[in-house]
Amino acid sequence: MIKKSFNTFVHKRFNRWLKRRIPASATQRLTNRNIFILPSGFGFAYLVFVFVLFLLGTNYQNNVVILLSYLFASVFISAMLQSFFNLSGLKLHCHQQVSTYAKQQTHFSLTIDTDKPRYSLVFQFPHQGKHLQKKVNTGTAVVNIPYCSEKRGVHIPGRLRVSSEYSLGLFTCWTQLDFGCEVITYPQQKKFQNLHSSICAHQDDEHGINVVEGGDDFGDLRQYRQGESLSQIAWKQLARGQGWLSKTNQQQQGNDVWLTLDNLPSTDLEVKLQMLCYLMLEQYQQGQSWAMDLGSEKVPPNTGKKHLTHCLTMLAHYPSKKMSAQAQNEE
Repeated sequence: MIKKSFNTFVHKRFNRWLKRRIPASATQRLTNRNIFILPSGFGFAYLVFVFVLFLLGTNYQNNVVILLSYLFASVFISAMLQSFFNLSGLKLHCHQQVSTYAKQQTHFSLTIDTDKPRYSLVFQFPHQGKHLQKKVNTGTAVVNIPYCSEKRGVHIPGRLRVSSEYSLGLFTCWTQLDFGCEVITYPQQKKFQNLHSSICAHQDDEHGINVVEGGDDFGDLRQYRQGESLSQIAWKQLARGQGWLSKTNQQQQGNDVWLTLDNLPSTDLEVKLQMLCYLMLEQYQQGQSWAMDLGSEKVPPNTGKKHLTHCLTMLAHYPSKKMSAQAQNEE
């Protein structure tokens, strides 16, 4: 417990220091102000070996062994400089808002500008998979860095760690950069059977179907107009003494599906959102129009990719700040 609290304290202080040292920016250039370097595990072992070799040479007054220790020490220093200059001068750009589904991997595109070849670059967001770029040639290159969200919502991926152990693996040279990226994570789809048609039909009845005159189905009676066809006259009503009336025929128009969150068969909010996501994708793939009802927020009927993206984004943000404020006021 004490160790965990100490680690949390150190982590917060370090992040606070990083914000001052390396502020957030869509474009970052690597210099001695934002590059860190330390010997790797192999580097520490190598340094101990050089020190022992030096002690043996001085103890036995063996100039050859002493010169050998000096040679290994010079290789150590040369590797340190080479490792630093492998990162120094890189210009990186990444300012994106990407979208994905929960538990589905997406990628951030990182643009790299360099005036010389770079080697063995590793890119990684916190708690995410690594991307190894063995070589970056002179000029501009684009690398894709993986990211996967376990839960829906709007996520900040955190600082991107760029590191390298080039060359010889004696040193780890790294930096942690904040590009201000954002990930909008939609709910994971949850398929369910024997419910799609009944829910859609229920929503049609509840919200109504637009009708227009001129169809084949009987609609209603209205006052007879001079010049109308005799076939439209309601003869039965005329025989009963109800006057001259005309029959109107109607046809359905705009058979839009309303998808309502509260009508989905689950008590778990996340499961409902996953079902709603599945239904919307079904409607989109079939090219049908649909509307969405989240309670206090509604999206009118529409079709197309833009409409789908708008609805999915609302699911990712649900409940929105507006809905949360309304809930607090009701309490």
